[in-house]
Amino acid sequence: MSDKPKSNKLEISGVPHWLLSGGINSLLLILLGCGAAGALYLFNISASISVPLILAFVIAIIAFPLMKLGDRIHLPRALSAIIVILLVIGVAWASVQITVVGVINQAPAIGAQLLSGLKGLGSWLAHYLQGWGITESDINNSINSFFSSVKTTGATSASSASSTASSIFKATSSNGTLMAKISSALVNGVSSLTGLISSIWSFAFSVFIGAMLLFYLLTDFERIMHWIGDHLGVAPDVGEGLIDDVSGALRDYFKGTTITAVVVALGIGLGLWIMKVPLVIPIMIVTFLTAYIPFKISE
Repeated sequence: MSDKPKSNKLEISGVPHWLLSGGINSLLLILLGCGAAGALYLFNISASISVPLILAFVIAIIAFPLMKLGDRIHLPRALSAIIVILLVIGVAWASVQITVVGVINQAPAIGAQLLSGLKGLGSWLAHYLQGWGITESDINNSINSFFSSVKTTGATSASSASSTASSIFKATSSNGTLMAKISSALVNGVSSLTGLISSIWSFAFSVFIGAMLLFYLLTDFERIMHWIGDHLGVAPDVGEGLIDDVSGALRDYFKGTTITAVVVALGIGLGLWIMKVPLVIPIMIVTFLTAYIPFKISE
């Protein structure tokens, strides 16, 4: 008498197999969701370190050929890493400076362009309304009536606000709460200033941490990548091959994206310069930087 083949399915007496399988799958999905939520929570609370670490890894992979160039000209690894870090910081700082300063310097030209555009829009709208039998005098009368009502309302509101402020001042002066309100305003101002200083300090700390991590990643790049390849759960040579393939693919992606971004930014800049559009350089920089953001145009 031959034995029956054993089944690998989990069975519980009196419980249908489909119900048991569905419960186990649901439990696994819940555990997976809890694990993902926990990972996101840990990433959020450690963003001041995790975000610079990720950026440092990406920059180290991309910039490592510069380290190899330094090795070929017999530069110390530490000096090559410092040069790369200064180069990255300099490029980022120059991009921000050119963009922000360009916008500030071209603010009058931008305002003039906006006024010109609004004037053109007003002329087109007046012409469109005249096609419906509305004359220019009707349009002017409507505009004058609107601004007159706005001025009247504004004067009334200002008078009301003045009387309200006067009554508030008298009330607060009479009951001695004016100093409390001033103190509250001072506390709110100090709190806002403290928040701004804290944000600046957090950003500076993140930049410092990122620079330190990038330094060690650049100086010990081969050793770190070798360690990662040995701990992927596969054979060491296979792991190292995977790491090399991922690093090469990432470098090729950024190389191709950089070439494309340069061509597109130069083409857009040339067209804007021919049309005498302001802020040509900042627009070119923004176009170049946003080329690294992957997006898909829906059909």
